[in-house]
This record gives sequence, structure tokens and C-alpha cells, in this order.
Amino acid sequence: MMFTNLNPYYLFDLAAVSMAALAVVCSAYAISAARRTRRRQNGLEGAVDSMRHEIEVIAEIAARLGQRLDTLESTCESFSDRVRLVELRSGSRSFDEAIDLARRGADAGKLTEQFGLTGGEADLVTRLHRKARP
Repeated sequence: MMFTNLNPYYLFDLAAVSMAALAVVCSAYAISAARRTRRRQNGLEGAVDSMRHEIEVIAEIAARLGQRLDTLESTCESFSDRVRLVELRSGSRSFDEAIDLARRGADAGKLTEQFGLTGGEADLVTRLHRKARP
């Protein structure tokens, strides 16, 4: 038996050296893992900063789009109001009827009176559609 003659202090020393070596290996592994984790954390922080910037840009674009949408809505409302006014003004008689009357020789005054056209509209209809008088 070979181990029966071993000095017990030698075994304790061997165990202590083994434990110290294991502690060094574990410490080296822990340091390496900490460095990898730190590199990964730095990369993630950069990605978060990049995403934060992209979100700010998207928010600015959304705000500008909101402003443009408001402008378009007000323009559409204005057009809608104009269409309603034209529809109300023309009533049951349309521009087509005014054109027919102008073709039959009616003057601008008569078109204004019968259809509620403005003077400019009545003049335009008569100039475009009245037959030339011989």
C-alpha cells in the first residue's frame, strides 16, 4: 500500500494547492465571463440608443403627418362647404338648364334672374353657349 506512508500534512498541502488552483481557474473563468457580459451589455446599450433615436425620428414624422392631416381635413371641409353652397344655389335648376336657355338666345340678365347665377357666371355661360345673332 503506497498511501499508508504518506504524511497527513502533505495531503493537506496537496488539497490546499488543488483548492488554490481551482480558485484561480474559477476566478479566470469568472473574469472572462464578466468581460463577455460587459461587451454584450455595451452592444445592447448601443442598440437601445439607436432605437431611441429611431423612435424620436418616427415621433417627429408622426407629428408632421398629423399636422398635414389636419391641413388636409380643413381643406376637404372647405371643399365640402363650397360644394354644398353650389348645390344649394343651383336648387332644382342646373347649369345645364342655363346653358339650354342661353342657346335659345337668353341674355346674362335673364340667366341671373332665373337661375341665381352671379353676373360673371351668367356672362360666361352666354358667351360660351349663345348662338351668334345674324
